[in-house]
Amino acid sequence: MTDLPPDSPCIRICTLDGVGRCTGCGRTLDEISRWATMSVAEQWSVLDRLERSRRDVNQAGAAQ
Repeated sequence: MTDLPPDSPCIRICTLDGVGRCTGCGRTLDEISRWATMSVAEQWSVLDRLERSRRDVNQAGAAQ
């Protein structure tokens, strides 16, 4: 982690799925709306969660 703020993970595919997560970046509506006011640590924490989630999905897909 760094003291510098990360870039937003937004990829301009802004549609919420059935559980309230963006199908483009994976953030919740709350995370999206608060992104600009989050601390740098919070932003990196969100990105860490998104990365773990992507890994879990990829591993689950590979296991099938």
